[in-house]
Amino acid sequence: MIFPEVSGQNLEFENFTLPYNLEGTLNLVIIPFQQWHQNLVDEWSFYLNSLEKKYSNFKYYEVPTLSKGYKIIRFMTDGGMRAGIPDKGVRERTITLYINKNLFKKKLKIPSEILFIYF
Repeated sequence: MIFPEVSGQNLEFENFTLPYNLEGTLNLVIIPFQQWHQNLVDEWSFYLNSLEKKYSNFKYYEVPTLSKGYKIIRFMTDGGMRAGIPDKGVRERTITLYINKNLFKKKLKIPSEILFIYF
């Protein structure tokens, strides 16, 4: 499966085009589609941070994915996430997408809105 080309911005205002701007040789992209999914992401963070420290070629990213209709209030959504994340490293690896979620899920063959994708 090929990760579809999508554009977003991390919480440090840097633009990304995925999958091209992923920095690791081995990348893990975690895609929370719903706000409550963040608890699942947070549960994995300690372990994934230890993997990043152990393996210099491994990077992971949190890619919250919202419907493109929410882009109009991006400043509030991203601002709220930014304010709730004091760690700059976490803000740098959090890339928010405002896209057609159904098309994105279809391209990735995601049948529901809970899935971790290994890339």
